[in-house]
Amino acid sequence: MWSEGAADAWFSIDLVSLEILPTHFGYRGDYGGGTNHPKTFELQGSNDGKTWKTLSVHTNESWSGREAKSWPIIPDGEDYFHILRILN
Repeated sequence: MWSEGAADAWFSIDLVSLEILPTHFGYRGDYGGGTNHPKTFELQGSNDGKTWKTLSVHTNESWSGREAKSWPIIPDGEDYFHILRILN
C-alpha cells in the first residue's frame, strides 16, 4: 500500500472463510526507509465489503522511523468480520 496519506485511500484484508472478533491490532510502519506511515486513520470491519463498522480511530499518530505499534479494540457488541481495512 502506498498512499502518501491521501484522503480516503485504503487497503483491506479479506480472510474469505474465517471470521474473527478482533480484540487488538498491530501496524508495522514503512520498513523501506520512507516516511509513508499512517497518521490519521481508522480500522474498519465488514462482511460484505460495502458496509463498514469503525473499530478503532487514530488521529495524528507519531512514528519514530522503523516502528511497529499495537492497540486494543474496545468491543462494541459481538461483531465478527472476515474483511478488515485501514482507511486514511
